Amino acid sequence: MSEAILEQVKQLAARLSRAERARLVEWLGTTVDDRPAAIGSATSRSLYGVCADLGPGPTDADIDEARRELWAAFPREDIA
Repeated sequence: MSEAILEQVKQLAARLSRAERARLVEWLGTTVDDRPAAIGSATSRSLYGVCADLGPGPTDADIDEARRELWAAFPREDIA
């Protein structure tokens, strides 16, 4: 939905009476409750599947080397 349409909906909702707003909120609540089940089932993917195109991650050796480099430059003045 575009921002312009959302603004129009907000302006129209602001003109409604309190009772009409309550009915609108009730209707929106039932509409929103129906959608997550349909959306969740269609887009459910594991994190492995989402990140599969990124290739293999860093090895344990790469991580250890990065830690050594980081701690080598870390100031140790406050460590007794």
